[in-house]
Amino acid sequence: MKQKYAPMKRIFVKSLLSILLLTCAATTFAQREISIGDYLSPTYAPMLINKKTDLRASPFLSPDWLVGEVVLDDGKTYQNVKFNYDQSSESLVIEVNGNTYVPNRQVKKFTYMDGTDTVIFKNGYLPEGQTLFQVLYEGNTTLLKHTKKPKIQREDHFTGNTEINFVPRTDYYLVKDNRLQKVSPTEKGVLGALADKKPALKSYVDEHDANLKDDRVLANIISYYDSL
Repeated sequence: MKQKYAPMKRIFVKSLLSILLLTCAATTFAQREISIGDYLSPTYAPMLINKKTDLRASPFLSPDWLVGEVVLDDGKTYQNVKFNYDQSSESLVIEVNGNTYVPNRQVKKFTYMDGTDTVIFKNGYLPEGQTLFQVLYEGNTTLLKHTKKPKIQREDHFTGNTEINFVPRTDYYLVKDNRLQKVSPTEKGVLGALADKKPALKSYVDEHDANLKDDRVLANIISYYDSL
């Protein structure tokens, strides 16, 4: 009888071991922390600068690398990522071990600290669903800022040199019901966009001698509007 059931016993033991190995492998894979590196394109081609090219301005948000949080469109969040934001191509550039990359997934949000302030960029505002905006104030009414740096290239036919400039163009938007409304950062523009509470806002602007060219002041006005 022992000889009759020995092969079946061996088969059962092998099957059990296989199941245990598969379970361990699955558990190990599930416990592995997925890093931002799993979502990076293998190369990023930064602008090459040679002796015949004069780069007068940078396309980037910051002259230095920033460190902060990055959220991708699959919902995964990564902390302590070293990055910068190319405002010409509107793409996040990530630095890893001295090399630069771009995510191969859509960036939903990124944040970093500027002194004691948290700077937030995120998308999802219709109709510009994938455009990243800087969030200056977020409440029932949201104030957004968008800066684009188009590349302007000029060739000097006498010297053969190429001059490249990135000239920033900044627009402001109000968001209600998740819809964008472009607004001029002036007293007339803001009061016109928020006409339902214009008298109170006018008094606030006059009382505080508000300089609407200052992003903080503009954000405070929208915050006050939401409090009325």
